[in-house]
Amino acid sequence: MRRSGGESCEDFGAMEVPQDSLFRIFLKVRSLQPPIVEILLNELTTTTAVDTFDPGHLRLLLKQLPYLPYIKTPETLTTKLLDIIDIAPYGAQLELLHSIPDSEHHTVVKELAKMLDNTNISGPIIDCLNALNLTPDMRTHVQDHILSKMLATISTKLFPVYLDFLLTDCNSKTLPRILPKLRHALNDIMSRDEDAESKISIFTKLQKWANLKSVSEAWLSLIANTKDHKYIDLLLLSMLHARKKRTIESTIRKKIKGGQFKSLQVEQLFARDFPQQVFRDYFGTFCEVGSSLLRTSTAPTIVEFASTLFKLLFTHKRTVRIYEVLENLIVLVGCTDNKTAVLNIVNDLVPQILQAPNHATILMRLLEIDSFELKDIKLVFEILCKVTCSDDSLIGLREEIHMLVRKQMSNFKQSAKERGIISAVVLAKNIANVSGDQSDVLSEESIASIGQLTGGAKDAANLLTVVQSSTVNTPDLVSLYYDQLAAMISNSDGLDKRFLAWLHERITTDFQNFYITETTDTTIGDLEVTKQYDLNGDEEMDAPISINIAELTLRPGKHSIVALAPHFRLLRLVHFRQQNGDLDTIDALLGCGVILPKQLQTTDCLLHCINWFREIISGFVLQKREKLRRKVLQRIDHLIELEQLFSESLDSIPKKLKKNNRERETVLDTTFREMDNDLVTLLKYPLEATNQVSLSVKQLNFILGDYVRKLSLETKGGDLGLSHLGAVSPLHVITDSVKTLPHIKRHLAAVLPECHTNDEAKATFGLVVECLCLIFNWPGLQHAKRLVLVKDIIKAFRSGDSELHSANHLVTELVEQLADLTQFCTCLTHAVHFIQTMEALDFRSYLSSASVKTLCGIVGTVQEQAPGLTKSEPLEMLKSVTKTNFFVFYRNLWACLHDRVKSETNAQHVATWRTIALTMQGLMAVAKAQKTKPNLVCCLKKSTAILKLFLTHGIPILEIEFKAKSELVIEIFKTMHSNARFLHHLCCYSKATKDVGLLSHVPQFRLTFETLVYRVKAALAANGCSAAFWMGNLRNRDLDGEDILSESSDNSSHEGGGEEEGEVRGYRVMMSRLGISRRVRFLSNLLSRFGWGLL
Repeated sequence: MRRSGGESCEDFGAMEVPQDSLFRIFLKVRSLQPPIVEILLNELTTTTAVDTFDPGHLRLLLKQLPYLPYIKTPETLTTKLLDIIDIAPYGAQLELLHSIPDSEHHTVVKELAKMLDNTNISGPIIDCLNALNLTPDMRTHVQDHILSKMLATISTKLFPVYLDFLLTDCNSKTLPRILPKLRHALNDIMSRDEDAESKISIFTKLQKWANLKSVSEAWLSLIANTKDHKYIDLLLLSMLHARKKRTIESTIRKKIKGGQFKSLQVEQLFARDFPQQVFRDYFGTFCEVGSSLLRTSTAPTIVEFASTLFKLLFTHKRTVRIYEVLENLIVLVGCTDNKTAVLNIVNDLVPQILQAPNHATILMRLLEIDSFELKDIKLVFEILCKVTCSDDSLIGLREEIHMLVRKQMSNFKQSAKERGIISAVVLAKNIANVSGDQSDVLSEESIASIGQLTGGAKDAANLLTVVQSSTVNTPDLVSLYYDQLAAMISNSDGLDKRFLAWLHERITTDFQNFYITETTDTTIGDLEVTKQYDLNGDEEMDAPISINIAELTLRPGKHSIVALAPHFRLLRLVHFRQQNGDLDTIDALLGCGVILPKQLQTTDCLLHCINWFREIISGFVLQKREKLRRKVLQRIDHLIELEQLFSESLDSIPKKLKKNNRERETVLDTTFREMDNDLVTLLKYPLEATNQVSLSVKQLNFILGDYVRKLSLETKGGDLGLSHLGAVSPLHVITDSVKTLPHIKRHLAAVLPECHTNDEAKATFGLVVECLCLIFNWPGLQHAKRLVLVKDIIKAFRSGDSELHSANHLVTELVEQLADLTQFCTCLTHAVHFIQTMEALDFRSYLSSASVKTLCGIVGTVQEQAPGLTKSEPLEMLKSVTKTNFFVFYRNLWACLHDRVKSETNAQHVATWRTIALTMQGLMAVAKAQKTKPNLVCCLKKSTAILKLFLTHGIPILEIEFKAKSELVIEIFKTMHSNARFLHHLCCYSKATKDVGLLSHVPQFRLTFETLVYRVKAALAANGCSAAFWMGNLRNRDLDGEDILSESSDNSSHEGGGEEEGEVRGYRVMMSRLGISRRVRFLSNLLSRFGWGLL
């Protein structure tokens, strides 16, 4: 076989042997085969020893080996070939892999699995393994090794190859073991910024395997039963969506409602740099899922999740199908009851739509839908007017909208006019909106004539004049018109100054003419009327003025009392805008009296007076002059009194007899006009001060009650209709609570001493707890980007000046403070809100989201404080944890540790498992200090579960890292040895006490322990660390360290004459009584001879 000096590679490659070579003939002779094989292997070694080997010569050598009728020493041949592969260059390794004998599967598989560490030949090795007929045990062994590598680190190019091997020949029994680790590896590898082609290949392979029923069902089952979700779960569900649409959509919906899927996962998913092809493949699926969520649910959490999904689809840099997103949203508007949510999404996308005006035409389809409520009509015209009024190229569409508005205003139906009013005001706002600087515009406060206006301001004024003339004879329409104008003034910063000046003059003149009077009759019909609730002194007024509510109510005329409150709201907002927040020109209205019937039993008059006072208070609540602030507080007292009178008046109205039992009982709507959110600023005043503006407890409760109502409407997604509260976003309300909570905290501290004796103080406590409940339960706080807001809210309510910056620490401190308030929960409603607040803070969620390192620190503190825990002394770190409820806290610590062990799979596994082992050790010490049955049962059960994870996740990683970090790995084994010793004592204790609850978990621990002993011994032996076996006495002891000796073990120790021998026999007797298998007993005796005392 030696080559001659003049022969080249091509000569050998071109040789054609019509019959077997001499070497091939010799190999078929049984007696000659061993020396010929040795010669051949030596030549192979020589040929592959250099990097510049001759491929043709190597192939000629390897050609002699295939298809031999028999091999005399297959083990030797296989071993030598594997050794050659280990030292050969890359090209030679590829050739040698195909020549390994198939008969030695067991040896080949083990060696090839070890070679997978060489990433250059990992692909060919997987191909070779796929060609072998592997037994289930062999395949499992290789799969575990591959999964360990994938969890540690892997190239994206090799991932598809490994994926094929892992999922080949899998079934419903093996998939639950493979998919969780594969999910973690996928989440890690998709987070990398690597080449797009490899990621596309991975997605293609995943989709191919997802088409198999067994794999798709296993993926779905895994995600459905997982609590700690990653963004990759959404992508996996998208892959499965085509096969099981209803199931996938139902799963996503349930996960969102349960708080497991959050907008954070969607943001993380779209933050990844996915290849264009991948994004295009799943674009339609994302649209379908978002549409399904909005179509089937109105829950705030689901709406927010779907909104985030659609906004990211529209704005993502890979998006090329913007038209398709808009089309989906418009179809949704027409086919769902959740129209407002969908329109809000479209409204938020308007800035992006303006960058592509050619998409505006599709939005005009919204005008074809006739099932809108008034609040939705306003949103529709906000969207259309923003788009059409911002681009002169869309003037045709703007004219179409203008014609539609005029048509609605000329309609005789009131419903059509209501739509016309709303759309006209929105159109006027956008027409009069000026984007440029207005610093050079005249500074006049009022303009009397439309003729003085020009451009958009004049068009807007003409449009509003048409609206006013069309509604003048219908009080309800006039009120709607004024409210919509007020909303326009309040929410628009860029209105033309000339337009505002004209509106200022028009509104002020009309209000003065319609509602203010200086003289009044003393009687109206048979009712005596008087001027009441007058706060203005004679020196403040040139002439006394009043609001004649009685006459406007009892003698309806051209100007209806219904429009009084809306008209004043518009008046004060116009003056507020024109005078930069100062209302000095109309401050007389705050203290002016009202004309009411003397007996105050006329319910209609009371209702309109209440609404008047509510608007007056809202209008002047931000004024800074002390005289005005005192009058505002006096008006609150008047309002409380009138609302009480109104309630009594309603109760005194005789009930009509029912003519028919089937008739539905009419429920009176006693809702008053909503006050502004600014009312809460009054909480800055102290309680019952003498020389300054102060609040009474009754006033405090009124303000807190109004604040609770607003929080409830805003945070629970209530239907606000056309209320001005709808203009304030829930985020704005929650953000403002940061300024409000310190005042609430101060007032709470002031009333707490009287909570047990004073009903008003008790009511204050309940309102404060309800405020906290509503704030912390707002779904928007789930966003990761609002973590700073959460921290600010907690800091605003907490006491003390400690410099805490971690959200976890802040939550812990707040929970401790709230726990101290439980004694004041004397009302069931207050207790419910208190519990809901604690659940919203979710201390267990804080633990479960903490890292293993953080849990280890918590356990260390608990370990120090647990011995001092008694019935009268709570846990120092958590005052709410007593000896009675400690088992709940302890159980959750174990549960959280178990969850984190399952989820924290990364390249830092060795350090992570060291921390896990130490945490287990600390929890076992706590169980020893607090030896209650629930604690011991939880300890044995959860320890067994974590040891199982150590077998499947930990040991494979430790085997890989053993050579590099041998000291750290051995330290982990020693700590686990100590933990297993305690568990053995716990098993002995359960047998001695005959505790059925503990004994039921012993068999599971037994099986886990048996496997653990084998795996640890094999890992140490494979790495040549026999010195790692250490001496350990296998005594049967209880939890206090006292020996547990049976009769047989006692006799054995005396007869044997050796302490160690007696201990081993005693252990053997106890293991026998616990039902441990004969194999484990043999293994224990064997290991005791080597000094390995795992128990």
